[in-house]
Amino acid sequence: MKKIAVILCVIMLSSFASFQNDFSTIYFYRTRSYAEGKKSFDIYINGKKIAGIMNAGRIKYKIYSVGEAEIYAKSSDCTTASIKINILANSEYYVNVNGITCFLREFDIDKGSLAFNNPNNFDKQIAEMQEDIANPIQLKPLQNKVLTDQTNSNNANPAKINNTLNNTNDARNIPKIAKSDIDLNIPQIVKMNPKRYALIIGNEDYTTYNKGLNNEINVDFAQNDAQIFSEYCKKVLGVNDKQIKLLINATAGQMSEGLGWLTYMSQIENGEAELIFYYSGHGLPEEGTNKPFLIPVDVSGTNLKYAIPLETVYSELSKNPCKLTTIFLDACFSGGGRNQGLLAMKGVNIKPKDEMITGNTVVFASSSGAESSAVYKEQQHGFFTYFLLKKLQETKGNVSYKALSDYIKFSVQKETGSIMKKQTPQILISDKLNQSWENLIIR
Repeated sequence: MKKIAVILCVIMLSSFASFQNDFSTIYFYRTRSYAEGKKSFDIYINGKKIAGIMNAGRIKYKIYSVGEAEIYAKSSDCTTASIKINILANSEYYVNVNGITCFLREFDIDKGSLAFNNPNNFDKQIAEMQEDIANPIQLKPLQNKVLTDQTNSNNANPAKINNTLNNTNDARNIPKIAKSDIDLNIPQIVKMNPKRYALIIGNEDYTTYNKGLNNEINVDFAQNDAQIFSEYCKKVLGVNDKQIKLLINATAGQMSEGLGWLTYMSQIENGEAELIFYYSGHGLPEEGTNKPFLIPVDVSGTNLKYAIPLETVYSELSKNPCKLTTIFLDACFSGGGRNQGLLAMKGVNIKPKDEMITGNTVVFASSSGAESSAVYKEQQHGFFTYFLLKKLQETKGNVSYKALSDYIKFSVQKETGSIMKKQTPQILISDKLNQSWENLIIR
């Protein structure tokens, strides 16, 4: 009997270990509403109570089970409302629990992540909880048709479709892997930096807003770049969760609002703020001036009126005195792109105009001159982002800006050279930091 017990224990531990790297996250939240008072709602998944949530509260819930989940919330004096979600592996879901009558609603990734990460909506820190592996939630099995429908639907939320669905593929025949090595075993430092703020943008889906474009125009893995970079900000760079704004498939309005938020936070820190700006997506030069722009998902390459000039990013982030501003750009501004440029350039790329950098600013750029920026398909990231995060993983962030820059440049050149492509990352330094930047430590 003892041998059997030991074997069972080993099996359970092995099963639990396999779950650790394969979970989804449900973000439950109630935005501040005084009409609801302090009444608590109990949250249930398929009849099992998993948490209680107060007014202006947030819960980050890890779920290891896969299948159809019916989620509902109720209180002693409240009628029950529910939604059904097909839980896939390694996916994210945002559920708003609000209203006097337990109004329960599933949000898409844009609205949900914005609401969940807006500190003005909440009174408390995020409560982190997870499914009890020893007593898992009983979810209804998913049918193959569900996976196919969700993956192929034009309205499917890309945050809910995991790269591990090996039985599906898009027109570009992108290889599917469970996770990149940099997505796993992210180091966790203890010390947080209360003066550090991060705006992270991953613009991948340009075809939803621009109906005339085909899927080749989308920026492969930009969403994954941004989401994993945000994890490194929290775990390696010591940025508090509420001081990170993550925008996936951001519109012009959302990008402008995000820049305004980062600028405002630098203002209230009275010169002590450390700002991080990360962008993965399309860049484009303006015809005639070669002026570089960041391209929101609702802007086409033929009209840059509402695009974000790169000089605006630089000027906004240096508007107020800051201790340090670090900008990461996994985008090119030559008219090329990761898969195909936003405009049909017939293979001819333009050298973008260099923009002035001021303040205490360091810019890491994924490519130089008329080069385009490529994707590391085997790792499902941009080459630049992959090697940036690889070095942060290896060093736990204890690396100088000079060493990080040298590593990224060498690694990207070597790896892209093997596929007969030239991509040369570069680092741009403001005059103010010209003599001291090499010894700055990223963490």
